[in-house]
Amino acid sequence: FFLDMLKGFVPTALALSFYGIESQTVAFVGVACVVGHMYPVFARFRGGKGVATAFGVVLALSRELAFLVLLLWGALLLWKRYVSLASVTGALSAPVLMLFGNYPDHIVLMALIIAALILYKHRPNLERLVRGEELRV
Repeated sequence: FFLDMLKGFVPTALALSFYGIESQTVAFVGVACVVGHMYPVFARFRGGKGVATAFGVVLALSRELAFLVLLLWGALLLWKRYVSLASVTGALSAPVLMLFGNYPDHIVLMALIIAALILYKHRPNLERLVRGEELRV
């Protein structure tokens, strides 16, 4: 988890330090980090689901926002005990919380794109959840 998170944190933090949050470059870097994790060239485009990497992107943008997303993720995990449901909900919560946090539109759009990608990668988990076959922790 930690190394995957760093994949999102380090490039996004560097982009923020060079360009600032007002630059659309930061949004492109954030999406690129997650897409690169999900579809790595060297692993024949078979990668992870992007949750930890996306969390790293959010952490680089705002520790407070990352804390809220992590709090929601943890609460839902404790309540329902489905990692996939907690992960998708956490991903979807980031752009919603950003709307209340005065983030630039391109950053909110970046978070929406990342959330959609995470939702897409979790399709099999969500299908199992609907069928009652998803494993609990």
